[in-house]
Amino acid sequence: MSDTKTETRVVKTENISMHCPRCKECYYASVLFDEDGKFLSIMYRLGEPIENGGQA
Repeated sequence: MSDTKTETRVVKTENISMHCPRCKECYYASVLFDEDGKFLSIMYRLGEPIENGGQA
């Protein structure tokens, strides 16, 4: 069996900041896309932006 798995690269990251309606804290979301513009994942946390698509 050969491994045909291709490596997925994140080529676009959109950083969004917004306020949580429940707790009124500001939080930041990073939305990650691959080279085909396909949605990969979303990560968010309170307080400060995620750097470099970070591993939180």
